[in-house]
Amino acid sequence: MPRIRTIKPETWTDEKFVELSFGARLLFIGLWNFVDDQGRILYSPLRLKMLIFPADNVNILELLAELERGEMTYRYEVEGRAILAVRNFTRHQKIQHPYKSLLPGPPNGNGSQPPPLPPHSLNEGVMDGHDANDLAPSPPHSLNEPVMDGVDDFFADGNRNGNGNRNGKDLIRPPTRAELDPEDSADTLLPDLDLKPKHNAKELTIQRVTRNAFEYYVEKVTKNPKTYSLTTARKEQATTRLREIWPKLREPKEESAQNILHDVIDALAASDFHMGREEKTNGKKYCDWEIIFRSQEQFEKWLQAVDERAA
Repeated sequence: MPRIRTIKPETWTDEKFVELSFGARLLFIGLWNFVDDQGRILYSPLRLKMLIFPADNVNILELLAELERGEMTYRYEVEGRAILAVRNFTRHQKIQHPYKSLLPGPPNGNGSQPPPLPPHSLNEGVMDGHDANDLAPSPPHSLNEPVMDGVDDFFADGNRNGNGNRNGKDLIRPPTRAELDPEDSADTLLPDLDLKPKHNAKELTIQRVTRNAFEYYVEKVTKNPKTYSLTTARKEQATTRLREIWPKLREPKEESAQNILHDVIDALAASDFHMGREEKTNGKKYCDWEIIFRSQEQFEKWLQAVDERAA
């Protein structure tokens, strides 16, 4: 999932940063938006090219190698999966509620001396339906060449042999959700999410916020994720509450919604009564998901509790 990140002013004069080429600097900053909150992402040169340089003629492999030589990033492999990580990411990005990474850390534990991997390969991490030649820079557009004859032609399969589309392949096309974020794919994390066109951007955002909040909730109240899952009913409760408050949220709405849900969950986890820490509860917890989201009135009580904690 793409994320909003910050750039410190001193980044622009950092010695390692200024020694990079212009393209490598842009790639390095672009990576911040797509790595997870631990600075990790599955290593796929073609996917990174489509995410950060979708319309530019750059050699993504040379830029990735330059970042690695400049000690800005490193690669490692766990269980046959190559992972790219940004060095010292958590030191420079202060994230209020970091999500647990779905990718394993480096085998040595801290990434200071990652085990060596082979040089960047043209075929490494290339998606099905493409080959190594797709990563090479394409010739510039001709002034007389039509850039877009129509939507159907633009996304047609094998009907466009110019503008960087070699051998008639469908190189210029919107990436799938799984290609953009394999660790956040619908098959693994959204088993009951219907990804049909009827879901607009707002609805997808609301469901994504709900899913991330549930992961945070399970960790904060120490639920067993193997036995306590985000059922359709639980998801519907939370998404309904989010739709109710959505018009009142500040921009960016996704970040505001995520912060509100985290604050409410923090309030629940801090409640001695609900967490069974008060003597009169005899150790019984009253911290089910439904305690927060089962009704608008109940949710507003928790919002009020958040305000009281902040006061």
